Amino acid sequence: MKKTIYPKTITQNVWKNLSILFIFFCLFGVNTSKASHMAGADLTYQYLDSNRYVFTYTLYRDCSGISVNTTETLNYGSASCGITGLTSTMTQIPGTGNEISLNCPGVSTTCNGGTAPGIQAWSYTDTITLPSGCTDWNFNVTNCCRNNAITTLDAGSSANQYIEAYLNNSTVNNNSPTFSNYPIAFECIGQNNFYNHGVIDVDGDGKNDIIFGSGHHYGLYWLQQMPPNKSQKWVQRPIDNTWSQA
Repeated sequence: MKKTIYPKTITQNVWKNLSILFIFFCLFGVNTSKASHMAGADLTYQYLDSNRYVFTYTLYRDCSGISVNTTETLNYGSASCGITGLTSTMTQIPGTGNEISLNCPGVSTTCNGGTAPGIQAWSYTDTITLPSGCTDWNFNVTNCCRNNAITTLDAGSSANQYIEAYLNNSTVNNNSPTFSNYPIAFECIGQNNFYNHGVIDVDGDGKNDIIFGSGHHYGLYWLQQMPPNKSQKWVQRPIDNTWSQA
């Protein structure tokens, strides 16, 4: 077998380049480990007049992650009406971004330089006019990435967060349910813990809907009670296909 002997200068350059590459990955590896920040979100809408709706998107930021965007993009369309690719820029509401963490007494959160999980609520809004009445309007916001604290997803910190809302304004205009309580729960050992998202029906039509999870499988869903025809009818709407109670 023929043995090739490289000059000393070549081997020195190779090791030098490998050392630089190693340092590069170490430095950037530290940064990307804290790049994700999304612990959850809400998307609601309220009817104003003449097919005008005000949309509010609330992002729940993990304080150990990166900063939030100054704007968010709302995507919307209707398959039955052949309307696709519409977008709206939602601007950040001044004064939002406050910490909502309810940690145990004497514990400092990552929002204040501590180590306990800390969460902030950032809200964005915009008013849009829908071009027509359709049965299946879909509104959604996608952003990257989920926070590192999620343990029910493989590589959750590299996964996008997707949230959507539906609207049928073919016959009447409507408002989405709103939530009076934050969806982020903090529980302390040795204390009774109760959780209520505080869903409010703005329309006050008296129809009871159901929100349920898929246990140890993925999926959080909303059963919407539709206007009765001959019998009671429920339509299943996805809230978060990536969430699990496991």
